[in-house]
Amino acid sequence: MSSSLAIAAVTATLRDLLDGKLGDEFNNFYVSTQPPDKVDKNRILVNLFLYHTMVDAHWRNMDIPWKSRPGETAQPPLALKLYYLLTAYYGESEDGVVPNNPQNQLQGSHRLLGQAMSILHDHALLDMDTIRNAIPAEERDNHVYDQVERVRITPHPLSLDEMSKIWTGLQTQYRLSVAYEVSAILIDSSRPPHRALPVLRRGSRDQGVGTILGPFPILEDIRRPRGERPGVQLGDRLEIVGSNLGGDVVKVRFYHSLLPDAADLDPEPNSSATMLSVKLPDDEGIQRDWAAGFYRVAVVVRNQGGGADKISNQLPVALSPRIAIQPNLAIVDNEGRVTLTTDCRPHVLPRQHARLLIGDREIYAERFEEAAGSLTFAIGHAPLGEFVVRLRVDGVDSLPVRQTRDGLIFDPLQKVRINGQ
Repeated sequence: MSSSLAIAAVTATLRDLLDGKLGDEFNNFYVSTQPPDKVDKNRILVNLFLYHTMVDAHWRNMDIPWKSRPGETAQPPLALKLYYLLTAYYGESEDGVVPNNPQNQLQGSHRLLGQAMSILHDHALLDMDTIRNAIPAEERDNHVYDQVERVRITPHPLSLDEMSKIWTGLQTQYRLSVAYEVSAILIDSSRPPHRALPVLRRGSRDQGVGTILGPFPILEDIRRPRGERPGVQLGDRLEIVGSNLGGDVVKVRFYHSLLPDAADLDPEPNSSATMLSVKLPDDEGIQRDWAAGFYRVAVVVRNQGGGADKISNQLPVALSPRIAIQPNLAIVDNEGRVTLTTDCRPHVLPRQHARLLIGDREIYAERFEEAAGSLTFAIGHAPLGEFVVRLRVDGVDSLPVRQTRDGLIFDPLQKVRINGQ
């Protein structure tokens, strides 16, 4: 790192660099670092004026590795960019090119400026030793410039408008000039860093604190296991595919718009962080706690150490009702009517729309006041013949098929034959 004298050290290095390379070619030549309005324009010289400084954003809020250790807080260094204005003066001559001289050479401010630019181009990087050599011997032990980062010299293009504003602010006549950017100058902070004792244990069990940061669970797909019957009913097994699904406590949460509480299910032991296997319940006691229709499914992950639950995105699942039709053989009455009853798992809620699909007709269920496990349908002008019936609850149909070794067949419990008298 460097002390607050680093700016002066860099300026002195640039001055000595130009003075050493140009002094052999021009007589009575010297390099100044004055403001342009204070320069002695009657002499042959190159003026290097520091007209602007800027904080280097690349180094802002960055700790130097050897200045602070993990767990310690240190003031970051002051990183600066220096902007210099390089101007050439050739004595009393106002001509940029002076052809008549004893050496029979092109002289003038143009040649002087070109030589100075060539020197800075050839010495675009200044290392620590070069800058330290430009510092007086009595100050070299004061850590005026000890940074490892080398100083880079690059031309800084300025438009004519920007250059005019600079010279207007200097309140002197315009001279042909070139701007340079010199970076980065790292000035060490004088404030001591905050030292801390080493940490012996993180938390009561050396596990640290709980955090909600990090990747949240993401769901990509919900599917039935390979080879299983399509569709979802109570008692079926689901595979939930995604990422970051692992944790100390994992729950699969099912939301239904008509149920007051969500249902949480535990994944099966063969689950992983990328795939959860969960089996839907089908006990008699839960038939009122579930409802056919559309569910929103999410995964909730909780880790030890506290912190809020991590909840994934939601994916839809259509839960089909399971029905059994009674009777399987129905006889129409004298008015051509027939009454059918269906047993439903899960129960149908009063706010749900339940319709029986038979042939090409939809029959609405008779009114009921509470969750019902059995629905009654009165069919007028009943068609005669054998039919596969389906129950549609809130847009989700029951599954009229059954899985066998030979494939899918129509479920006999969902068939009905209607005969005439």
